[in-house]
Amino acid sequence: MTTVTATVLQPLYTRPPAGPPADFKLVSDFAPAGDQPAAIDTLVNGLKEHERDQVLLGVTGSGKT
Repeated sequence: MTTVTATVLQPLYTRPPAGPPADFKLVSDFAPAGDQPAAIDTLVNGLKEHERDQVLLGVTGSGKT
């Protein structure tokens, strides 16, 4: 039997910060194309502004992933 503690059940938004974020570097052989650069800029700006929710809309096969 597995025991679930209150700490495990505590919602993420009430948990204390885990510490400083790790460095992140994206390396890819592919460059964004079409509408992707503008979409990336919009998403990055939303992250910088601490937007809680963001939605990325696009037709199937448009490169959202």
